[in-house]
Amino acid sequence: MKKFTMLSSVLASALMLGVASCSSEDVAGGDAQNGKGTTSFLAVNLKTVGNAPTGNARQTRANSPKGETYEDGEGKENAIKSVRFYFFNADGTPYILNNVNGKGNYIDREVKVNPGDQSQTVEGITETVLVLNGENHVAPASMLTVINPDINPGLLKDGAPLRWSVMRKELVGTKFYDDDHFMMSNSTYQEAGNDLCTTQLTGKTYASQDAAQSHPVNVYVERVNAKVNANVVGSNFETETADVILDGVTMKGNQRTKVGDLSLAKEDGTSDKKEIFAYIVGWGLATENGRAELFKQIDTQKFTDEILGIYPWSSADYHRSFWALSFPFGGTGEGKNEPLNHPFSEYTNKLGEAVYTLPNTPKEVIDDAHAYDNNLTKFVVAARLAYKDGDGSLKPAEICEYKGQEFLGTENLKNTYLNEISRFYKKVPATVAGEPDKYVNLTPSDITFTTTAPSGTEAKNYVVFAALANPNITLYEKKGGNWEVADKAVVNKMLQEAPAEVRKGGMAYYYTTIKHLGEVGKLGEYGIVRNHSYQISLNSIKGFGTPVYDPNKIIVPTIPSDDKTYLAAKINVLSWRVVPSTVDLDKTEKK
Repeated sequence: MKKFTMLSSVLASALMLGVASCSSEDVAGGDAQNGKGTTSFLAVNLKTVGNAPTGNARQTRANSPKGETYEDGEGKENAIKSVRFYFFNADGTPYILNNVNGKGNYIDREVKVNPGDQSQTVEGITETVLVLNGENHVAPASMLTVINPDINPGLLKDGAPLRWSVMRKELVGTKFYDDDHFMMSNSTYQEAGNDLCTTQLTGKTYASQDAAQSHPVNVYVERVNAKVNANVVGSNFETETADVILDGVTMKGNQRTKVGDLSLAKEDGTSDKKEIFAYIVGWGLATENGRAELFKQIDTQKFTDEILGIYPWSSADYHRSFWALSFPFGGTGEGKNEPLNHPFSEYTNKLGEAVYTLPNTPKEVIDDAHAYDNNLTKFVVAARLAYKDGDGSLKPAEICEYKGQEFLGTENLKNTYLNEISRFYKKVPATVAGEPDKYVNLTPSDITFTTTAPSGTEAKNYVVFAALANPNITLYEKKGGNWEVADKAVVNKMLQEAPAEVRKGGMAYYYTTIKHLGEVGKLGEYGIVRNHSYQISLNSIKGFGTPVYDPNKIIVPTIPSDDKTYLAAKINVLSWRVVPSTVDLDKTEKK
């Protein structure tokens, strides 16, 4: 049986709200008001969603490590600047308030910032009383809560009265945290087959402040974002202690691991073997979802423990669910939502630094054939490949591959292309009158590479094509003993007949799709769910990775066509619920 540890559940102490409803009838002193009264009070406790319940033997899942736990947020992850409470009538229309927000249907509770004061975080908030005059002669029926709404005022229609259905289903944004705060909203979960999100207020308003304080309403909130962190584990990695320089940058302090041996054929028939190391220079995410709903969307008809492989997938006892629908990719125009990817140069996060992302879950089970090829969020490691020269200095392992052959350095690769077009020459005009012009072979400087595929050619994102460095150069070939101008279209076609792989300066990346809590082969195996913390423990890296030629070109994660690359990592998911897992970066092994 799996043991769960609750680290913290209380987000805030009782926040007292005085709710005044317009009615000519008096109310009984401390009795709960069922929609009647002149002044009513509502006490609110803000709380984090709890951890999953124990006692279910099916919680021991084959792909999940033992000892799952939860973690508190830190710093800005908990900070509260303001809290907004939206009120609704029983039919979902806005419950209009006469004395606040210009007849809006919400109240704001601002929090003054005093550094170090825990009452300004999700660990607690100071007590207050707010009096509201409702336009209707009834008390509000339900309430939705948004923490730190100022992060995205446009999402909330800049303070306009909003219907329950709009709040619950239609508020879609791209930004849910800033440098200081996170946006949070009511948690969503299943209870008795129902989708619960709003706080029901019927019978929970009182005629006195004391009575309300004795019967507070609990509001459970969760962050819209998920959290991802990465570190290395095990003996496969070591910290570089020497002040070795690679392309002018010190690698001291970086994590390194041996990823393989490169054997290069020599002219005498022997081979030169070099140990190749990968230095981690950064990490990040790819194929991210750029949009999310403010409130979590679940499907109580289609989600079951068995389908998702998450036991339980939702817990009414702990007021949270561990799966949800994410905002779909697709659409057109301004509504188009495509996976977000980034160039190699932007993968600069240090190990141990947290990255925040939006939910991204599949609609269908991800099988082994699509474990790397999908639109789910990926964990990406940016590395520099290197080897030590005879004098012990560090050299970039600029590993290239062309037509099944491996080369070290682009000069050697270019020479292979030059051999293929060796019948073409360039002319060197005579410098002395009366002497003939000279025709000489092309040199490596006459060849360049481009990441742009020839028109009409489909190519992998990571390959390059050879081209003439000077497109205006005139080339010659000898026919019948005479030098004639060559057709450059023929030359270019020969150069671009087959693509090459070039790890320029040793740049390469490794990636894996981030796993969730579900069992292997179930819908919930992969994905990102809000308010979960995905802790990735990188165990090993093998192979030379996916090539990077242009560090500023956006990476669309793709495993190279060879079978030599993998990343081993374990991904742990906490509540922030931690989702642990260990991954080996290898497309040939399904981890």
